[in-house]
Amino acid sequence: CAASCIAFISFFRRKIITTNRWWKSLSDNAYLIYLVHYVFIVWSQFLLLDLHLPAVLKFLIVFVVSITLSWAVSSQLRKIEFIRRYL
Repeated sequence: CAASCIAFISFFRRKIITTNRWWKSLSDNAYLIYLVHYVFIVWSQFLLLDLHLPAVLKFLIVFVVSITLSWAVSSQLRKIEFIRRYL
């Protein structure tokens, strides 16, 4: 796990040098995404519990839903002055 984290950091640091609006937004919201993502992961897994789908498909659905909702919620929360000041 630690090795893969270091590998991802190294790869993106060397290969993804350009910045754009999406990367800037992701960077600005990263900590809040980290704080709120678990709620969306649990909710989406619970909603998919009774569906008979392949595990890979469930993973992809949970991944996309949790990233999208976490990013949206964190960007809205950062508009609140109190939260922006401390996070």
